[in-house]
Amino acid sequence: MAELKLGYKASAEQFAPRELVELAVLAEAAGMDSATVSDHFQPWRHEGGHAPFSLAWMTAVGERTQRLVLGTSVLTPTFRYNPAVIAQAFATMGCLYPGRV
Repeated sequence: MAELKLGYKASAEQFAPRELVELAVLAEAAGMDSATVSDHFQPWRHEGGHAPFSLAWMTAVGERTQRLVLGTSVLTPTFRYNPAVIAQAFATMGCLYPGRV
């Protein structure tokens, strides 16, 4: 049977980007295996939420953690980004954080 793995979903609609990074650091300290964030152009809520650039957030978390696997729960390359740019971003993070993207 496969080992159960637990992850942290950074709720960008509820917290500011810096807070989300700190929460990911705490998630790693608590034993979580991964951290994901959604990438939306604008927050879902009118108050109290943010829509951080997910790839920058992933890089910040990568620098502050040692073993969390990083990813996105939502990413729309054909709507917001050229797929080649997304490939380059993830390849760069793969070089910076081997085995964690």
